[in-house]
Amino acid sequence: MRNFIEILTEALKPIDKKVVNAFLNHKALEGKFLYTDGNELEKMGMGGHIVAKWSGKNNIEFTGQDTVKSDEEIKRYLKKTIPKKLWMPEIVIKHEVRGVIGDQINMSIYIYLKKTNVVIAKLDYYEYKKEFYIDFIEVSEKYRGMELGKKLFEHLIKTEKVKYKDINLGDFATSDGDKLIKKLDKQLK
Repeated sequence: MRNFIEILTEALKPIDKKVVNAFLNHKALEGKFLYTDGNELEKMGMGGHIVAKWSGKNNIEFTGQDTVKSDEEIKRYLKKTIPKKLWMPEIVIKHEVRGVIGDQINMSIYIYLKKTNVVIAKLDYYEYKKEFYIDFIEVSEKYRGMELGKKLFEHLIKTEKVKYKDINLGDFATSDGDKLIKKLDKQLK
């Protein structure tokens, strides 16, 4: 049986480095321990999982596990290889109840930077008699274009088990917003 150090160093053999480059160029390729379809970089084998994925048009999000040594090695290589401007910051999503007034439950979903715990995006909404209403969505200017609003909505859909069409968007309902909602509703079915 091979030891862990051999597996760890094998994870970044030249063929797997080519897989990282293919991922960067949105092309499919399979290596010894890594695979990409051009959109996601996946570690294969026992305990295999998505290590990184494209988030939006111009950002790459590391989705691996910091507690796994081989993921740390892959992340280190990715950071050396991929231009810094393409990296999506590591984030944490938190959901909290702000208060209850009669039948209305006021809630917020926050996206924090993992390292600094600074809020970079927020969605405030409330539930009233089993219906959901969006109060506002805010994304820090520096982080716009990273699809953080989409991540907030996806988290809302997942935690509340509703569909986009069941959420009252109020002032957010624009023709572009409707197109996005229909597209996301299809993706999350």
